[in-house]
Amino acid sequence: MRNNARTRSDANKYLSAEDYLKLRTYLFNHTYSASEASQLILAVISATGARVGEIIGLKWCDIDFERHQLKIQRSFDSAARKIKTTKTVSAIRTIPLVKSVTRLLGLWHENHPTTEFVFAEDEMGLPKASSINSAFHHLQRELGIIPIYSPHSLRHTVASLLVARPELDVTYVSRLLGHSNPSITQRYYLRVLPGDHQREDMVALNTIAL
Repeated sequence: MRNNARTRSDANKYLSAEDYLKLRTYLFNHTYSASEASQLILAVISATGARVGEIIGLKWCDIDFERHQLKIQRSFDSAARKIKTTKTVSAIRTIPLVKSVTRLLGLWHENHPTTEFVFAEDEMGLPKASSINSAFHHLQRELGIIPIYSPHSLRHTVASLLVARPELDVTYVSRLLGHSNPSITQRYYLRVLPGDHQREDMVALNTIAL
């Protein structure tokens, strides 16, 4: 029997490749004002596939601008409003950064040189996950995308794109995502993205026709 609830939840779990590219292009090229920490956090998530709390919890010492890397060492619990350890020991990891996002973080640092946390909002502390979710829904509407996706959808989408690359071993992708073991990565992400299955259909038909 088909699980309709799960089918419905999967519909807004992954962005189409087209919508992801539209969001990523905007986020990577936007000039961020001091009040747009939530939007910049979305840019970093779209470039790394990291969890929302992991990016909120970044400190400047976690970013290596020369090597274009960031290190995940902690996470921010928005509900409890406190810094916590990562979800698992495996979640402590180093992630490569595309140069455009390194540049964005460098520009952000010029305006926030004295804060310990990258996304600290002066005396108000760190941004809430709900604020980032609201910013993401606003951005989707602005770009003509039906606003049904959460920031975690960016993580799911990045993960699926990485798993779909045959030259990337699933063990490497699992480590990049901070999963405790590769079987988790395979279970959740070994699927094609919506709107991107035509090539696979053709291969399957050609195989059957032999």
